Amino acid sequence: YQADDAGDVLSQYHPYDGNMVQTCVESLDITLSGKLLAKMTSLVGYIPPDITQIEYYDTFEILTGSGTWTPPKGAKNGRVVLIGGGTGGQSATAGKNGERPPRKGSTVTADGGEGGIGGAAGVSGKIYQTEIDLEAPVSYQCGTGGPGGIYSADLQNSGKPGTATTFGALSSELGSVSDSGFTNPIDNTQFAIPGINGLDGGKGGNALGGIEGDRHRRSESGEDVLQWKGGQGGEGDHRPIEEGLYPRTYSGGAGGGAAYGENGKDGEEFSHSGDLNGNGGDGANAHQRGGERKYGQGGSGGNGGGGGGAGGKGYYPAYKDDPEETVLSEKAGTGGQGTAGEPGGDGCVIVFYSLPRKEA
Repeated sequence: YQADDAGDVLSQYHPYDGNMVQTCVESLDITLSGKLLAKMTSLVGYIPPDITQIEYYDTFEILTGSGTWTPPKGAKNGRVVLIGGGTGGQSATAGKNGERPPRKGSTVTADGGEGGIGGAAGVSGKIYQTEIDLEAPVSYQCGTGGPGGIYSADLQNSGKPGTATTFGALSSELGSVSDSGFTNPIDNTQFAIPGINGLDGGKGGNALGGIEGDRHRRSESGEDVLQWKGGQGGEGDHRPIEEGLYPRTYSGGAGGGAAYGENGKDGEEFSHSGDLNGNGGDGANAHQRGGERKYGQGGSGGNGGGGGGAGGKGYYPAYKDDPEETVLSEKAGTGGQGTAGEPGGDGCVIVFYSLPRKEA
């Protein structure tokens, strides 16, 4: 190691042809030991340019909609990036309704409804980039984002593709989709990134049997989705055995599942007085993500609705030889609605060029 730095131009012995050649130091891996050494990588025949003579892209314009672009006077080193419209996201499904326990028998448990299925994100628009001449005005037409999949409670519908972006005779259809999109090297803005997958709705809680202390155990709460909470499960009621009477057991309604943007509804208690019927909590209706879409971004998938909470049940054998009696909840929780897929982002044109340096 002779105190050289990356970028320095050296004269080095070429081991293959035996001549001295001019090289540029690309990298140095310095080892600190009794003697300072370094592993050097050099580029043969490469001469770094004088910074005062470098031509580079220092200006860009983003074109949207349609029109004609005229190159600025003196512009050089033209390059264009065409971003097509993104594909719309897939729609989600509704949450399922909760169940109620069977009317006959001592079973007081029942299952909550499954949450709705979130939709898949749409793919981003195609990207095509190439060098261009900066001699004459050019007409352009930016593509539009495809619509999201239409919402249907039980079916998932795919979104539609976006349209192509054109710049003169060039088209984004000449390019391809990139999972990483395109990053503007000047300001690090991102374009044509994939959409966001939709979220499943939370499952509705189950109605539970069993006794804890002198109370019937509380039914399950619905599942959470991110920061949105599932509904709380309702308590049941229990009358312990008394002289000449059999015990009575009541299962509370379970909580409804949450969904993106909304909490699930609470389940209702079930009491032997008859004023609380142990209804299951409804699942939450999902919301769309919304927000600003980047140019060429794929549409976000729809979000699934929350599942309905299970309904409760009262069960009590009557006195002596009378048949057993049951009281079902009026209803189990209803599944919440899902959402449609969201549209893809519109396309654009990004034109890069360099302008002459101004003398100081």
